[in-house]
Amino acid sequence: MIRLKPTQGAVFRCATRFRILVAGRRFGKTFLALVELCRAAWGPGRLAWYVAPSYKQAKRIAWKPLKEITRPYWASRPNETDLRIELISGGTICLRGADNYDSLRGDGLDFLVLDEFASIAHEAWTEVLRPSLADKEGRACLSAHPRAATISTTFTKMCKLRISGKHSSSPPNKVATFRVKSSKALLTSSTSALTVKNSRPASRTSRPDSSITHLIAP
Repeated sequence: MIRLKPTQGAVFRCATRFRILVAGRRFGKTFLALVELCRAAWGPGRLAWYVAPSYKQAKRIAWKPLKEITRPYWASRPNETDLRIELISGGTICLRGADNYDSLRGDGLDFLVLDEFASIAHEAWTEVLRPSLADKEGRACLSAHPRAATISTTFTKMCKLRISGKHSSSPPNKVATFRVKSSKALLTSSTSALTVKNSRPASRTSRPDSSITHLIAP
């Protein structure tokens, strides 16, 4: 059984198509990302990607825990070179690096986690990854550490503009922003006026959200 902390659950349950999460290490961004990937890839032909600033980072951060969490649902042994896992549901989860983002063109995605987006080239998102979500109307969660996100505020604003469609002829897309300023508070805001109130602090002793049970198998 997979359980999330209340603050992680607030992000997980958010139905907004695009989400931006700014939180520190103790929040558990990687674990939340893996659970989201499993949910998104559970279905025939579905494709979910985890993208880190580099291939090496993606493998070091997420490959081992991803294999552990999906092990009961492998359709075949994971591809250790391509960092790809095929699920018995017919879906696929892949880890990718944005250091050579031109190589990421071509695949249509149902879901994307863009980890440490402040350290990724702007063009990786605007020219490659954002368009890859168009055909399937895929969802995305962009995450970063508060310090890195502060340094790259221009990129954050640019991402919001590109996501919302304000500079294009396409209809606007709503964006939910979750920011954890400290271990004591979870603050959220979005273009859809989403607000999460009375969220409990994320800590090692937080009681798991009992409403979130098994997130992989239907």
